[in-house]
Amino acid sequence: GGNISSSPVKGAVYFCAGLVTAYLLSLWMRAHRHLPPRLQGCKFVRLEFLRHLCSGPVLGIRRCQDLPPEAFGDPTKAQILIVVSHRWISRQTCDVATPEFPEGLRLHTM
Repeated sequence: GGNISSSPVKGAVYFCAGLVTAYLLSLWMRAHRHLPPRLQGCKFVRLEFLRHLCSGPVLGIRRCQDLPPEAFGDPTKAQILIVVSHRWISRQTCDVATPEFPEGLRLHTM
């Protein structure tokens, strides 16, 4: 008959409601992300910016002070945060272009 409570439609409605609830909860948790005190003052470089570095004429990773504002993202909007720390290759630069890695050794390995 026409009884919705016993039909497969009811199961599909509950399933969709569960998916929407899980998605909204993940958005809320991301917006209310609390970073550890040592990371609260850090700048977060967007993955898209690193991809742009790999595909463009700019070689290697530069100091944060030398990056444009659009390089940085908001950690509350990021789906995933990855923290990377590496030693500088020399006192003058954190990345070096080589014949094998023209986009920069550090950028390539990250």
